[in-house]
Amino acid sequence: MKHPDDAKFKAIVQAQAQEENSLRQKLDGSGRLSARQRLEQLYDPGSWRELFRFARAPEAKRWSDGMICAHGEVHGRPVMAWATEAQVQGGSLGVLQTRQLDELLRLARQSGTPIVGLLESGGARISEAVHISQGYAHPTVETLMASGVIPQITCTFGHCIGATAIMATLSDFVIMEAASTLSIAGARVNLSATGEDLSEEALGGTDVHTRYTGNAHFVCKGEAATLAKARELLRWLPANHAEAPPRFSCRDPIERPVTGLDELIPAEETTPFDICALIKACADDEAFFEVQPDFAPNLVTGFTAFGGQTVAVIANQSLHLAGALDPDGARKLARFLTFIANFNYPLLSFIDVPGAMPTLEAQKQGMLTHISQVMHGLYLVKGLKITIVVRRLFGGTYCMASPKGGEGDLIYAYPQAMIGVMSDQAMTTVLSQSETGRAQVEQLHAAGLRLDDPLLAAASMYLDDILEPLETRREIIRALRHFGQKRLSHHPLKHTQNPPL
Repeated sequence: MKHPDDAKFKAIVQAQAQEENSLRQKLDGSGRLSARQRLEQLYDPGSWRELFRFARAPEAKRWSDGMICAHGEVHGRPVMAWATEAQVQGGSLGVLQTRQLDELLRLARQSGTPIVGLLESGGARISEAVHISQGYAHPTVETLMASGVIPQITCTFGHCIGATAIMATLSDFVIMEAASTLSIAGARVNLSATGEDLSEEALGGTDVHTRYTGNAHFVCKGEAATLAKARELLRWLPANHAEAPPRFSCRDPIERPVTGLDELIPAEETTPFDICALIKACADDEAFFEVQPDFAPNLVTGFTAFGGQTVAVIANQSLHLAGALDPDGARKLARFLTFIANFNYPLLSFIDVPGAMPTLEAQKQGMLTHISQVMHGLYLVKGLKITIVVRRLFGGTYCMASPKGGEGDLIYAYPQAMIGVMSDQAMTTVLSQSETGRAQVEQLHAAGLRLDDPLLAAASMYLDDILEPLETRREIIRALRHFGQKRLSHHPLKHTQNPPL
């Protein structure tokens, strides 16, 4: 027997559908999607369902009131998401919307499910005054509680301003559509407060967040590409901190020799080459998912797989700044290390670093502080640490190799590698200024050894082996198979690190 309220319920559902259809017709051909269309492209077809779909303020004129929350599957794995509706009060969030977000984040955290935000928002609904300022406190705390427990991804479309922009930068990864912006306040507010007459793009566009702030991890042209990037990223992430990183089937032969590396790596150590080509040549199916490629390109970070096992990769890119570590590169590295430490990744490092940037400008930007952050990040990584010194490893950047004294596990070098305080030539110049030093240099050179020779490091057990480049893939996979379950348990109990900021 039908209840009289059945007709009322169906009428509301029909009204929601009509609102959505009308919105889609308005957006058709504009290149922009509605909030529900964005969710449809994020999720596997037919796998998602809305949460809180009847939530709306009493004065709302639409049944959809600014935000859509959902749960569903991406690549067959559970994912939760929220999407702001830019067509409802500019996508701004009021107290009701922050309550929804608070509940969604709680469900995601307690169930160990990744969460994705699809944001196009003018920030807080200022008509709700102090109530919305208080309202944002709850989902902010939930976001902080979820940090390091579940992966959090934000995609930005259009303008993302104020409180929602802060929420975006609290997530682990930010994917910006090329025309979107991310800023603490809009251009008009900035003009009124400071007198700066800037466009929204100049204030918080992708150029700002790839070249300067590092807030953007990826920039994609078009909404479809942005959502596809989020789906691709999720493939490389575990569901939560209690799980191991994903494993994949592997048809790429484990014993495959990596031919061509001798031609790829220049004989002259100062000649630049693309380290990403080396990573791809060694990895399963030559696949490498680079993270934050546009910020500090002298330092490469990303994910790949060896023998089906996902690993986190860091590497120096000699095509930019000769691969030297500058403040932005160190900051990028420290942030990436903290993420992989939380989510149990093995760490694979390809080192080719001439040193840290010694300029006055680098010192003013906190070079020492950011190298200290890198050391904190390396200490936090509990998974297996494998290092391959490709060419250079000099000076204060020695910490990047996770040396044996710094809880590194397996450290290899190629025969042409150079390891030391500085190059053989530089050390020879310095040491030859004294009679004792000159004798030491002559003795080593007479034995056919350089002062930066990897054989000296291997003789002192600072290296586990010296590898021919073609053996790289096989040795990495063997190490992962034999020692990949390594976990550290002797770290002292404490609330958190205290890294320099």
